[in-house]
Amino acid sequence: PTVVLAELAGAEPGALAEATAVFGALSLAVIVAVVAFRYLGRSLKETAPALLVASALALLAPLTRMYSAAVVGFLGLVTGLLLASGSRAALSALRALRYYLALIAMLFAANLAGFGGLRYTFIVILAAALLSQALERRLGREALRRSVKMTVRSIIAVTLFAAVAELVKRGGYMRSLALLLASSTGRLYALFVPIVGALGAYATGSATTSNLIFAVLQRSYADAVGLSSAALLALQNVGGGLGGMVSPAKISVAASTTAGRELERPLFREGWRALSLVILPQVLLAAALLVAG
Repeated sequence: PTVVLAELAGAEPGALAEATAVFGALSLAVIVAVVAFRYLGRSLKETAPALLVASALALLAPLTRMYSAAVVGFLGLVTGLLLASGSRAALSALRALRYYLALIAMLFAANLAGFGGLRYTFIVILAAALLSQALERRLGREALRRSVKMTVRSIIAVTLFAAVAELVKRGGYMRSLALLLASSTGRLYALFVPIVGALGAYATGSATTSNLIFAVLQRSYADAVGLSSAALLALQNVGGGLGGMVSPAKISVAASTTAGRELERPLFREGWRALSLVILPQVLLAAALLVAG
């Protein structure tokens, strides 16, 4: 989602990823608090380690940039296992995640060598997948067939959305809409940028697709009203990521892999309740941008 947003909006991917990680750290901390206090009934002392790891996302963002979420997710998993189950469980999890960790290491190495962007990321992921299949002695046509079957619809959908986004961009439609928003609402629309990103992900089931639809709009609006384009794009990016929790497609998948369809309605209801809380820091950040600007 970050690379797509950066390319469509003409932003630098690393800087956008850094801003997204810093902004996202606030919502991540709220997610930790909601899970701990509302669903698990934990105390603040018990929750403190997870809150500290969530806060580390903002601190590590300038160093890890495109891979901030992967690094902090790994730290959170290891910290949680060490505190809850000890070193044996942590080592067992690391062994199970060895190929994922290898992928992260390969992506880091490629990024440090100057091979960033969507094209090289795809090549590295493909290489890691082939390597894992070869080491497990499962390399064959069956893995390729299953991969194509699982992704063909997503590839077609993303390709079509990308084509529409490019046509809209070249036609200047989103710029015209941005100017209309700027003239009618002034800077107040900035408060709704993360909400628009979330609604886009809710409707399409994907933060990437939400960014495909709204990238040019948010960048054009930022330029029209004189606000930081990097900040508004980061709000769009985080909003899109959070909106996935109420996407009917994702809720359906979650329900089908647990106890079946009867879970879809309560998951949808709880998802919207949680979203109203975790997106609040992004709205407050937008308000702070308005005050500072």
